[in-house]
Amino acid sequence: MQRQFLHFILPAKQIWHGAAPYCLSGLLLVSTGCSQAKPPEVNLNLQVEPAGRSGVYSVSGNTNLPDQSRITVSAIRYLSPSQTAPLATGGLSPQLQSQLTYTVLSRQDVVVNQGKWQTSLNLWQVAPNGQFREGWQINQSELKIPTTPAPDVVFLATFEPEGQPPTIQQKVQEQGIQLEGNLARFTTDGQRYLQISQALPVPLPTGKTTPPTLTTADINGGWGDRSQIATPEKSAPANSKPTASANTSQTTAPLSPDQLLR
Repeated sequence: MQRQFLHFILPAKQIWHGAAPYCLSGLLLVSTGCSQAKPPEVNLNLQVEPAGRSGVYSVSGNTNLPDQSRITVSAIRYLSPSQTAPLATGGLSPQLQSQLTYTVLSRQDVVVNQGKWQTSLNLWQVAPNGQFREGWQINQSELKIPTTPAPDVVFLATFEPEGQPPTIQQKVQEQGIQLEGNLARFTTDGQRYLQISQALPVPLPTGKTTPPTLTTADINGGWGDRSQIATPEKSAPANSKPTASANTSQTTAPLSPDQLLR
């Protein structure tokens, strides 16, 4: 809303009052105004760089979202169910990306602190034989179909308004931050969220380390070694006598009043 203030100019003329003339100087017609401040647009960016360890990447960024806002940081690799690897996915449209299968290599939730956020993602896992692998490679035998990975890994930073604490939702409304622009996305249910991405060429893992120690969850679908669950009953010693509470003998004697009340 803009308010206009008009200053009218009177033509310059002399006004005689008694014997002493004085002059009312003229002013030009001037239009001045004030406009309401435009609500700030949301600012969310990210930067990805190797963290100095194989398979680990540092992901950070700045934002004007309120402090303690939750941001989900993910690393995904697109997979093609064919012998041809998909192109670098950083420039693919969302429509083309939706036609590919993808696997989440790592995911972390971070909170905004003084307009900044940072976390690290480990893209590698250790296979049972000790080799470094991505998660989809370890489970590739269960997919039953050959898959070819894209050369890029896509790093994502996602802000979901509906998943924020009520205090954060209130602060976003109070600050008038507009959750619009190029970062705005919509779920299939029509829920709005913000997302920014960056694609980097990341080679597949190589090398080997000490095989991990198997736990109960890794054996027999989480049941562990069934042979160790049931323990054989111990036989009573030959010279043992039944305890007073053990009633192993049969009798034709009538029941006592106490037994009738049981």
